[in-house]
Amino acid sequence: MKFLVSALLLCLALAQAARADDFTSRATAGRAAAQNIEGSKYALTLFPILKQAGNACDPPGTKLPPSGIGHFALIGNITDTGQMIDIEVRPATQMAICFAKQMSTAQFSAPPLDGRPTYPVVVDLNVTP
Repeated sequence: MKFLVSALLLCLALAQAARADDFTSRATAGRAAAQNIEGSKYALTLFPILKQAGNACDPPGTKLPPSGIGHFALIGNITDTGQMIDIEVRPATQMAICFAKQMSTAQFSAPPLDGRPTYPVVVDLNVTP
């Protein structure tokens, strides 16, 4: 599988930012929170799940169609029980939708909520052939 993540950015932000109504403001707020050391440590726990999603969406030995190649962003909120909810992807390519489905069924470690109900996550991926 040739699945290159040229820009993998995992950002965790305050729950208020996750409640923002539009995708761009949620993503922007998440990126701005990348300086958070606690969030950076939590982001490391997401890599194995992202790798599993990549393997499920682009199994080794397959060739991606042109529609599966390119950049997409995924945002979601991880609950205290480790479930990702409120998932949205843009653009909604076949690969992005597959990743969203994988994230919706994955079990994440409990995020550092600091008393908040969910923890926002932003993932920027670039899929190459």
